Amino acid sequence: KNVGRMRRRERCSRLLVPLLICWHVVLIDVLPRVGAPATRALNAAGYTALRELAGARRADLATLHGMGPKALGIIENALKEHGLGLG
Repeated sequence: KNVGRMRRRERCSRLLVPLLICWHVVLIDVLPRVGAPATRALNAAGYTALRELAGARRADLATLHGMGPKALGIIENALKEHGLGLG
């Protein structure tokens, strides 16, 4: 029984690593989950992916109608997870 469990765990770990790498790529290619008004504001300004927000000025994003401090914080944290930040 223990051998069967180990094999299952090994199989899971082999599948999990590429999945985590895949999610890392996907998460930087989409906007983080912020509210609908903030998402609409970002889309209207031409931002469709998190990587596009890297280096954007926080003051410029704050002027967008629908962007509040909570959405800006979520964006900053998401960028920080990828080693990026706002300008």
